[in-house]
Amino acid sequence: MPERLTFVAPGAAEVRLREQLDQLGIRERVPFYRTWKGLALPIIAMLALITIDFTRREAYQANGRIISTHGTVTLHSASKGVTYNFAGVMLGEGDVVVTGVNSTAVVWMAGGVTVVLEPNTQFSVRVLDYNSRSRLRDQSFLLRSGRVWGEVPADFSVESRLDVCTPSTVATVHAGARFSLSYDARTRISRLRAIGGNVDFTTAQQRTQVAGGGSALARWYSLGAHEVLTREQLEEARRYENSLAQFEQKPSWVWKLERNVADAMYMPLGLVGIGPKSWIHRSFDTAARSRAMQAMKKLHYHLVDTQTEGAVDFPESVNLITLEELRLSDQERDAILISLAGNRIELYQQYGRGYRLTAFAKDSARTAYEINHKGTIEKIDRRTARTRLQYQGASSNL
Repeated sequence: MPERLTFVAPGAAEVRLREQLDQLGIRERVPFYRTWKGLALPIIAMLALITIDFTRREAYQANGRIISTHGTVTLHSASKGVTYNFAGVMLGEGDVVVTGVNSTAVVWMAGGVTVVLEPNTQFSVRVLDYNSRSRLRDQSFLLRSGRVWGEVPADFSVESRLDVCTPSTVATVHAGARFSLSYDARTRISRLRAIGGNVDFTTAQQRTQVAGGGSALARWYSLGAHEVLTREQLEEARRYENSLAQFEQKPSWVWKLERNVADAMYMPLGLVGIGPKSWIHRSFDTAARSRAMQAMKKLHYHLVDTQTEGAVDFPESVNLITLEELRLSDQERDAILISLAGNRIELYQQYGRGYRLTAFAKDSARTAYEINHKGTIEKIDRRTARTRLQYQGASSNL
């Protein structure tokens, strides 16, 4: 008798086997890669790698470099010594770039700021601060002689600040603005041109805002009237705009993707003390505010020391970046300013028998503080601080 064949539908044997295993209390072992843990771990690992790479990129947000040179260009650096005719060299705080006759250099800073140095220019890096918690930048340069042309990208944070200084003035350039600043060391005259956007022009005694298409002149602390740029000046500006445009570097889509992923990862990581959103960074902010208040106390003591015996005569004005009226040594001055945002004071006003001094801390919120002739320090709202700066009069004797 022929053997009887039994046909089993595809997959039926597997189903029957599972039923038998279930009856015996034996469960099929599922491969790890098919479990939710096996699926989640690669995703978490990928997100962690993206966050780590973005954090690595963040470490380079407080630097700059020279991206182009022509002719004789010299870099004076405490860490590198003296270097000639170079490009691609990183810049740090305290570095001085000097261009010779018929020589130019282009400096690029993290955040997209580009500056062109004309011939016979001496340009030093004062501050390159970056707060990873709030992503605020404080960048400041000192023009000792010559002229520079610069541009701040439109996506530069509103709360971030670029200060281009001369020995007697501070030009604060806003996002999307293009400018030119020159300084003649012999006559001590600073000239600012706002090619596009707004630029605040401040001395120890006066403050003004120069709109696009205008210019202003300062004879040491005294500001002159605004002027409209001539056709020749605008044509000269366009030539430099073309030079600046070819060096423009916009953030890549990879950087933007990593930033969004890192922002999402920083919140849970902050619970265990990792990343800029953690409690550890909040303690850094507390320390920064404490250092700022200590620095302002030191400023008060030095202001008191300037008084003649038996008289109350505080200085009529104080240089915002050099504090030269306080007659401090370079070491004393730097030890104070390094604790203040932008390594500068924001406002000094002498009135009657007293004074008022305003400065920002280097915390993520850039907390504003004010100290008076009694030595009393008060935390003030940033809006209040900006209003006082905006309405700073023609003289500090308010």
